[in-house]
Amino acid sequence: MAIVQAEGLAAMDGEDELALIVKAALDANADAAERVREGNPKAIGPIVGYVMRETKGRAEGTEVARLVHEQLGI
Repeated sequence: MAIVQAEGLAAMDGEDELALIVKAALDANADAAERVREGNPKAIGPIVGYVMRETKGRAEGTEVARLVHEQLGI
């Protein structure tokens, strides 16, 4: 999370900005999110890609994947 914080992607007004971007990515890629939830690990690609586009590549991929799994409850 240190890299995320150093790049300015951490807490913003008490909310985790990266978590909000991940939420938007899940909403925008609902079909991919469902496939990840069903156990297809390769389906995470479009979700991570969305986050990377929104953060201009500043987000750490492992942190994005962790947040995706956390938000999907898996």
